[in-house]
Amino acid sequence: MLPNQKEVVLSLLREYGEILFGNDPYGFVKKGDFVGVVSAQDGELVLPAVYRGRIDPKDSLHKLIDSDKKAGLFSTQTGDWVIPPEFGDIDRWSAKNEFQIVVNRTSRVYSLKGVYSLAIKKLIIPVLYDTVLFLSPSHVFVAKIGECGIFDAKNSQWVFTFTDDTGDEAPKIWNLKRKYSEEESSIWSIEINGKLGIFSLNKNQLIVPIECDSIENGHECESSPFWSVYLGERKSGIFSDITGTFVVPAEYEATWPISDTVAVIVDFNSWTEGLYSMTKGKVLLPIKYNHNFSKKISDTLYLVQEEESHLYGVFSEKTESFAVPVRYEEPIKHIIGELFEVCVDGNRLIFNVEDQTETFI
Repeated sequence: MLPNQKEVVLSLLREYGEILFGNDPYGFVKKGDFVGVVSAQDGELVLPAVYRGRIDPKDSLHKLIDSDKKAGLFSTQTGDWVIPPEFGDIDRWSAKNEFQIVVNRTSRVYSLKGVYSLAIKKLIIPVLYDTVLFLSPSHVFVAKIGECGIFDAKNSQWVFTFTDDTGDEAPKIWNLKRKYSEEESSIWSIEINGKLGIFSLNKNQLIVPIECDSIENGHECESSPFWSVYLGERKSGIFSDITGTFVVPAEYEATWPISDTVAVIVDFNSWTEGLYSMTKGKVLLPIKYNHNFSKKISDTLYLVQEEESHLYGVFSEKTESFAVPVRYEEPIKHIIGELFEVCVDGNRLIFNVEDQTETFI
């Protein structure tokens, strides 16, 4: 305790009735519904008791509103304004973050927003936008009708901007969370005038142009990092949010992953399918088989039926060849290991993959 602190406290209590001090060099005095700021050392008045605000002595930053209903952010560590009382409101996205959202209300239901830097004590994004959203501690998405952008506040630069006065809705953004996961990824989808694109915070750039009709998460893979991207005119590919690239090029009528390594590619005209390796970047099976690839025999074996002949076989992803040739009229059953049950002219046989022989049961 300072030598004269008792006298300072008594004096403040007699004059104001209530004082609020934490561990900072400055604290608050209350007079009715209003607060002011004083020095904890000598009781010197720093701000008169004409401000409104909800004060928590454990905090060091406090939103105060003056008689003109202008909001600012005051520091009880420094005894100074870190955001001057010039704004309609301050949305404290994080008290620990140096970037704060400031608001100016244009009506009771409508307001414009910008971003203020506590470090340099000035606006870094003007108060012009309907939407201001932090995508990370330093990446900010802003939008209004006809305009949007992503600002990298750490490096003080716009990493994405878009302007188009033909639309009648403000652009939107949302995080591409993986299936069954609550964790946000570094990949964000931007929607402008009904078209979608993908932005990577890690790469600080747009990695899929805003030309997509839809972006859908992987079907069969839990926590799938794969996204089926549709570009209109039946152009579809698969995008990985791990590599930030297309693992299946957008040149097929439809695509979807059925494992962490393989995707189905589709032709709607004949309603046939093929297989594409997402790890090797090549077609494993051409598009000429019926749609049953999701009926996997094992992690790397797929039952296939050729559309034209209606004959069945078994394809091996591991060897990139047919473990059981496409020559059987009925579906094939896996018994164990490299042994399969096939049917020829009503007779049940065992097919041995190793020597490609058939044995009557």
